[in-house]
Formats: sequence, C-alpha cells, structure tokens
Amino acid sequence: MWFQCIAGGAALVALAINKEASETEIPGWLFYVLVGSIWLAIFTTIHSGALYVFAARDQIDWKTN
Repeated sequence: MWFQCIAGGAALVALAINKEASETEIPGWLFYVLVGSIWLAIFTTIHSGALYVFAARDQIDWKTN
C-alpha cells in the first residue's frame, strides 16, 4: 500500500505541474519516483496476492471421491 500511495501522490504532483504550463515536462526525479513506485506497487501487489492464493490453497481440502 505504501508504494501505491507514493505512486498516487507522485501522479497528482505530475498532473499539477503539467496543468500549470502545457509545455512543461515533469522533473526527472519526479518521473523516476513515479515510474519506480508504480512498478514496486505492481510487484508487491502480485507478491501479496500470490501469498494469499498459496495460503488459501493449503486450506482447501482436496479429497477426491
């Protein structure tokens, strides 16, 4: 969740900067924070989901008739 919050905040700052001047590019550091936090949020979300899936898989009773 931390990386998702950072990505959301960085995206809002980038949008605010671009709204002020139509030709302005976002600063390099903000671009790297935005892209890095998005990728970290993706990877940590997938990892967390996989942990839940594997934990649930172990709880299922796989008895066959």
